[in-house]
Order: sequence, then C-alpha cells, then structure tokens
Amino acid sequence: MVAEATRRAVWNDLLDVSRVARYAEAMGSQYRVRHLFIRFGLLVAASGSMATFLDVLGGHWRIGFGLAIAALIAADFMLDYATKIAVLSSTKRECNVLEAEWRELWLDVDSPESTDAEIRRRNRDLVRQFERATSPMDEQVRVSERTNVRCTRAAFKVTREQYAPSR
Repeated sequence: MVAEATRRAVWNDLLDVSRVARYAEAMGSQYRVRHLFIRFGLLVAASGSMATFLDVLGGHWRIGFGLAIAALIAADFMLDYATKIAVLSSTKRECNVLEAEWRELWLDVDSPESTDAEIRRRNRDLVRQFERATSPMDEQVRVSERTNVRCTRAAFKVTREQYAPSR
C-alpha cells in the first residue's frame, strides 16, 4: 500500500515535469523567433542594395543605420539565443522522457504489488534525473512568469484529464 503523502509527491512531481517540458518548448519557440529577427535584420543590413540605398539617403541616415547594425550584432552576442535554444531543446527532450517515466510510476501507485518504499525510491531517482536535466536551463534561461503560468495551467489541465488521482 502506498501512503497518501507518497501519492501526492508523485502527482506533484508529474505535474512539475509536465510544466517544465511545456515551458522549455514555449521559451525555445520565443527565443527562436527573437533570434530569427536579429539574424534577419543582420541579413538585410548586409545586403549590397541596402548600402546603395543608404548612399542615396546621405550622411545622418548612414550613421544611424551603422549604429543599428552595431546594436544588432551586440544583441546577437550578448543574448546568445543559440545557446539558450540548444539548452531548452535538450531540457524539453529529457523532460518528455522523464514525464513518460513519471506517468508510468503514477499508474504503478495503485498497483497492489507496489510498496511505499519502492514508489518513493523510484520517485527520488526521477527527481534526481529531473534536477540534472533542468540545471542547465536554470543557469541559462531567465524565467518568464507569464509563460510559466500559462504552461503550469496547461500541464495541470492535461495531466488532470489523463491521470486524475483515483481517490
């Protein structure tokens, strides 16, 4: 028999991994779009037709445009979206695997063969893996509260519909 505290811990951890998988996907998408805009701006600025256009416009426009290009290049280096996207993609993949394992664990909670000690041990192992999987994200990605709230609601809704506690 599995204790209620253990059931709650497994359920909460299942919700958490589901939330983080969704969060990593959402933030990765946002960063991809931002990175695309910066790169597109640099591509437009680097084109020969833009240089010709600026020659026609004259002095002050050239200076302003040069500063804009410098700002885009600095933003590209400082924001380092490529690294953040890679970290978020890796975190998402690992969380998806862990979520499947947690869902299996959740289904085992009600199994007559399952013991509280076994379920706690498996949950602890998954928590350790989850912490390892998310630590690079914690270091590289600033938390977006709005995205986090949206992903938490979505994770809770989907997980509750599929795996609501049987009690």
